[in-house]
Amino acid sequence: MRQLTILFLFLSCGYIGLSQQLPQYSQQPFHQFSLNPALAGFNTCTEFRTLYRQQWIGIPQAPSGGFFTLSARIGGKNRQYMGAYHGLGVRFERDAFGPFAHNRIHLAYALHMPIKKDITLSLGAFAGIDNMTYDASKATSIDPDPAIQTSSFSFLGPDVTFGAWLTGETFFAGLTMQNLIPLDYAIGFEASKRFHFVMNGGMRIKMNNQGLSLLPVVLFRIPPKGPIGMDIHAMLDYKNIVTVGVGYRRQESVLFLARFKFLGYFSVGYSFDLITNKLRGNMGHTHELSLGISTCKQKSKEASVCPVFE
Repeated sequence: MRQLTILFLFLSCGYIGLSQQLPQYSQQPFHQFSLNPALAGFNTCTEFRTLYRQQWIGIPQAPSGGFFTLSARIGGKNRQYMGAYHGLGVRFERDAFGPFAHNRIHLAYALHMPIKKDITLSLGAFAGIDNMTYDASKATSIDPDPAIQTSSFSFLGPDVTFGAWLTGETFFAGLTMQNLIPLDYAIGFEASKRFHFVMNGGMRIKMNNQGLSLLPVVLFRIPPKGPIGMDIHAMLDYKNIVTVGVGYRRQESVLFLARFKFLGYFSVGYSFDLITNKLRGNMGHTHELSLGISTCKQKSKEASVCPVFE
């Protein structure tokens, strides 16, 4: 129990202090709208996606969480040159560890502006509520402390994220600016929301004429202080039906992920994080499971008809 308490204190300092404050997902390449609001309504279909992440299996009260998103296009059936169109969406996200829980709910709006025949610039924003809570009943101190057992708090405040997205037939690039409204949490010293940058990009490299493509993807997380986080993925895609890949998260883990689309409307994804840092001997590994539903049935098995990030 002593080790678990120390672990929670370490996580708490990192979470509400000056370092990375926001959750990260190994299947991010499959769920770009969950990060960047500029993807709301990019596709012609209404799309629902959900993901659950369980970190460090086997450790009591280890971090867990996930999200669900819903997005749809408004106006503009097809991506036509100089024909701007709009998208709306909603995102709910939760992550929790020990006595702490973080809930966010956002509405999204995006404007999509075709600037060339096959290139589109999208701008969007998330706006919503950020709720952070501490439940004293789930906390255990090294020595019995009535103050810990009776102390609880709940923080509620506004939250805004801006996103930009540029995509073509064979590439994409994104920029996300998170925590645009700086707020102080009602706990500890210097416990505040800080502005974060996320930059990511990728491309589709056609391997042969049978529908096999290589998808290299990179993502950088830039916190206000501390090291820059980096995820690198290399995935093989077959006709936009089966996608498998490996990745690396800087100073943390090796990632294995797969996604399968079926019945035209559904997709299911799984990923496994193999811990590689100094904590690997003290904790379990991490799993993610995701589900996607689209209202448009995929009529073609050619990957080129789908956005490169899909």
